[in-house]
Amino acid sequence: METPRFFKDGVLTSEDAREILGPHMRGTAECVFGGFDVLLNFRDKDPEHYVQLSPTTCAGIVHDAMVARAAQVFNGMRPEVTVIEALGSKVITFYDRVALRFKKLSANLKPRNARTKQQEEFSQHTLWPDLTNLTAGYRLDATGQEIRDMQIVCWYYGELLWNIELPYTREDVLGARQVPIVDGSMPGVGVIAKLPLFDKTGTKE
Repeated sequence: METPRFFKDGVLTSEDAREILGPHMRGTAECVFGGFDVLLNFRDKDPEHYVQLSPTTCAGIVHDAMVARAAQVFNGMRPEVTVIEALGSKVITFYDRVALRFKKLSANLKPRNARTKQQEEFSQHTLWPDLTNLTAGYRLDATGQEIRDMQIVCWYYGELLWNIELPYTREDVLGARQVPIVDGSMPGVGVIAKLPLFDKTGTKE
C-alpha cells in the first residue's frame, strides 16, 4: 500500500513558495493582467459581440491569453524556469520545485475548471508528482468586468492550504491602459494577441 502524501512531506509551505517565486511574482502578475487585457480590448473594440459572450467563454479567452503571455515572459530563463506542455496542459516550472498553471478563481479561491481526473491529480499534487502544483489566478469584482485581486493558491485534496496575494496593479506591470491589440471580431476565431515584448527586468523593449 502506498503511503499517502502529507502537507509537510511533499508540498511546499507558503514561506518556501514565496522564496522560490519571489523574483517571478511580477512576471506572473504580468501574465494575468496581460491575459485579461486581451478580453478588455475585445470588449472595447467590439462591444456588440462582447455582450454575447458567456462567462465561460470569457474565462477561456483570458486563460489562453495568460498562457500565451507566460510562454513569452518566462521563455529563455532555463534552466531555473521552464515552460513545459504535457497531458494537454501548459505549466511553468521553477527550480524543479514548483509547477505553476493559470486559471480564473472563484470567490473562495478555487480554480474554475471542469472536474476531470487531470484536475483532481493537480489538486492532489500527483499530476506533476515531483513538484508542488500551484495555481496563479484572478478573481473578478462585483461587476465581473475588472480584476479584484490576483492570488497564487495551493489546494490539497479539496483543502486550501495557503494563498499568496500578488500586490500589483495593471499600471505596475503593463503601464497605463497598455493593452494588447486583438485582430478579428469574433472571439477564438483568428484572434492574434500582439503583445509588447519585455526583457527579464520587466522593461519594455
